[in-house]
Amino acid sequence: MKQETSLGLLAAARAGTATLFAALLMVAIPAQAKDWRNLRGPGYDGGTTGLGTLADSAELELQWKHVIGPGYSGVTVSGGRAVSAFSDGTNDVLVAWSAVDGRELWRTPIGPTHRGHDGSSDGPIGTATLTDSHVYFVGPFGDLLALGADSGAILWRKDLKDEWGASDPFYGFAAIPLEAKGVLVVPVGAEEHSIVGLDPEDGRLVWSLGTDRIGYSTPVLADGGDGRRVIVAGSQDLVALDAASGRLEWSHRHSEEPQYDPTYPQLQVLGERILLTFADSAVLYETKAKPEETEVVEIWRSTALKRSVALPVVVDDHLYGFSGTFLTCVKLATGETVWKTRALKGRGIIRVDDYLVVLGTGGQLTLARADPAGYREIASLNVSDHGGYTAPSFAAGRIFVRNRTEIASVAMGASAGSEQSTQAASWPASSAIAAWMQRIEEAADPGKLVGRFLVDHPEFPIVEPDWVHFFYAGPAEAVSIIGQMNDAERGDPMTRVGRSDLFVRSYPSVIGGRWQYRIQVDLAEAGVDPRNPNRGSGGFEETSEVLLAGFADPDFVTDEATETGRLEILEVSSSAYDTSVPVQVYLPAGFDPEERYALIVMPNGTQWIEHGRIVGILDRLFELRSHAAIVALVPMQNWVGGSWGESALTFLGQELLPAIEAAYPIRPDARHRTLWTVEDKAAPALTIAVEKPELYGRFAFQSPKLYFSRPPDVASLVEQGTAFRISWSRYEKREGESGTDERTEARQLFEHVRDAGLPVEGGEFIAGPGYRTWRTEADAI
Repeated sequence: MKQETSLGLLAAARAGTATLFAALLMVAIPAQAKDWRNLRGPGYDGGTTGLGTLADSAELELQWKHVIGPGYSGVTVSGGRAVSAFSDGTNDVLVAWSAVDGRELWRTPIGPTHRGHDGSSDGPIGTATLTDSHVYFVGPFGDLLALGADSGAILWRKDLKDEWGASDPFYGFAAIPLEAKGVLVVPVGAEEHSIVGLDPEDGRLVWSLGTDRIGYSTPVLADGGDGRRVIVAGSQDLVALDAASGRLEWSHRHSEEPQYDPTYPQLQVLGERILLTFADSAVLYETKAKPEETEVVEIWRSTALKRSVALPVVVDDHLYGFSGTFLTCVKLATGETVWKTRALKGRGIIRVDDYLVVLGTGGQLTLARADPAGYREIASLNVSDHGGYTAPSFAAGRIFVRNRTEIASVAMGASAGSEQSTQAASWPASSAIAAWMQRIEEAADPGKLVGRFLVDHPEFPIVEPDWVHFFYAGPAEAVSIIGQMNDAERGDPMTRVGRSDLFVRSYPSVIGGRWQYRIQVDLAEAGVDPRNPNRGSGGFEETSEVLLAGFADPDFVTDEATETGRLEILEVSSSAYDTSVPVQVYLPAGFDPEERYALIVMPNGTQWIEHGRIVGILDRLFELRSHAAIVALVPMQNWVGGSWGESALTFLGQELLPAIEAAYPIRPDARHRTLWTVEDKAAPALTIAVEKPELYGRFAFQSPKLYFSRPPDVASLVEQGTAFRISWSRYEKREGESGTDERTEARQLFEHVRDAGLPVEGGEFIAGPGYRTWRTEADAI
């Protein structure tokens, strides 16, 4: 799902009430603190400075918290009001709370709830911009609203699509208005109105400029919020314009082709320098004013900050941001990584004086000193059980955070300090492994003992009846393991054994388990376990694999058939893919062109052949039965979930079957046609089941990933006699930040089909998802 600062879910806090500490703090700070009127704060740079109230003894204390609905809006603060937007289940609403005590001041419905898709949550996406008298907000359907700051009443409304020809961005509108020099600047992103300037009082068009597409990039004032020059990043061009007149001051082409990711680029102005962050890199430009034009020069291009929508902040001559979800320090002059830590993982960051404020992926709010020498945590507070996608906000001595379920206010102030404790490593109650680890930990020269341990244990992991021990051996500062037995997003740190270069992490064994995992060394890209020869399959990355007691390949996988079928290529002309698709067609042993056969269609066909050994399985299963089937193995390996599935929907629902029917003797009725899918291919398959019930009468969904906000009504399939098999793993992806819970969604789909009165088999399996697990169900399917 997708990611982007203005899209971000922010994290929230657990219940609490205002305290005397907070009351005293609020008396001391307001005169010094600035409001946070827009997504990026008073200087449009993600920070605020000059408060002079923080020290390394600072502490965090929860002030108030409310349960809210889903949405991605940040929290903006002005005039004692904290404003954000979310869905109440029926409507998207803008809400203002008292910044001091959290009382709700007003609530304004802005339209029906925007339904999430392709991994996104329901609810509004943009963030409100505040002035002394107004609240400006763009709703997810393209409505630009001006509300009274005191009452929340809608003063005027404009439709970006009807007024200026805007097209719906992939995840819905999230344009963030900016007020400068008496003009409301709005990134529309339309072909003839890329950026417009409006009268803030009535929305009347004052000027219009440009043709570049703008999805989710937020315009900023170039000089910290006090001047007139606005910088905007479109999909191809970086432009500077005069806010009052809309006059173009300069333009620079940053990309020849629009970026493939709909949420990029993101923009950060750093004085005379401009930072653009893309999905895979960051680029720093410097603007040099000349008599006739402004030259924009690329200073560096770096991958130190990538795969994150968290815009970095600058403290002195260093950038602090995220690579993936890992906090990273980067030299501003060169783009080189100074340090990276897994101690603080998040998706949004702001600066308060020389301190960093981050909501972690696990819901922990952290205050850290911005120090190029290394990560220095000052204070931390568990404010929620999950994080979010938008950076915190800061005003009047308080941090404001939200995620998809909560909004909270946290105060910062001085404390007497606290002692940090360290926890000694403990080993599972396994005599052999525990004894080894104890000896290595106590050894004066641990290297020799590690060498002996590796000789005695040449392959990892070590599987015991009650425990599975994962190891990594080699020079490293930090090692983590990421797999199906833990949080696949965050992983778990491995423990260094004493002063050695051996790292370990142990997990309780699970009967019937099969886990895929990767090892991450020093926060580099995770890879396979170098001492485990077994490889997993499924998904897009190569993994290592461990089989636990009770998991075994069934006989129909290991046994060889006496007679074998054959594969041949059927070229299917496709307008959906604008090419000819080579479908591998399996014809069973003894194939008779005069006989009519049932048909099984399997997207991900190439992977089923390579990783699932499906041809040998089909040979053996059809040998044991009186009837066989023709199987179409479709090379549909790219992601087709949600809105990406249109081509797959057309190919599977319109183009494939006529080509097969013309070439092979297929039974004509839907009851003898099965669509067998794994993961995201269930999305177009379920749509075909409902919209074209005459095509397939049997559906098998393994580890289904649908990306529907609500599954379609399947009651109409009862008369057709359509049957389903739906199965999933207890280790399907779950992530609190985005609300992803594929295990629960698969179970709900099963119940949805069952409750409609349709025949359905399957259920939850113990082993982790992947082709080796999925193929164990081939007999039942």
